[in-house]
Amino acid sequence: MLALERLGLDLAIGSIYSPLTSLRHEHISCLRAPIHYAPPQEILRVSEKKTKIAGSWPQNLVERHDERYGPAVKAEQRARNALYFADFFARNGVDHVHVHFANRAAHTAVFLKEISGIPFSVTAHGQDFMKDLGSDDLLREICAAAEFVAAETDYSRELLRQRCPDSACKNSPCLQRNRSRTFSSASSGHDESRAAHYQCWPAR
Repeated sequence: MLALERLGLDLAIGSIYSPLTSLRHEHISCLRAPIHYAPPQEILRVSEKKTKIAGSWPQNLVERHDERYGPAVKAEQRARNALYFADFFARNGVDHVHVHFANRAAHTAVFLKEISGIPFSVTAHGQDFMKDLGSDDLLREICAAAEFVAAETDYSRELLRQRCPDSACKNSPCLQRNRSRTFSSASSGHDESRAAHYQCWPAR
């Protein structure tokens, strides 16, 4: 995210959950964009009731995911989170969402795309899609809906290709470099007017 800001991209950083502790990565203080946290589920349930009264609750989408993947995926909660961020993104001019990890956050991004039309991409790590997500069928739907899927390792990339063969062409390696110059140097000739909105969810 620091490198993207140095390249002139305008970031909107959001998280479905607030941090449980005060522990933060040392580079977070260098980000220009503020981090926006969604309100707790109790408040989002109030918004859900209002949405249902207004007739904009995605009932068919919720029922479809409940039927396909079962109650464990908490489709109603995905819808609540997606509706909240759809409004937040619209107000902030976001035109693409990038999600960490390939778990509940990525499932929420599927709902977000269905509700708002905002495209998304996702970084998959390992435990997120191998264990936490709990459904290869849901993983295949996530990968099919994503613009691209970045993998942290070659092993994860190959496993994603095996589990999601129809989306294999979307999988690419994600190379991380921790040298300080990666974050501190920007192209002197970059036209910042081309900056795009980019959203990243630290997911839990």
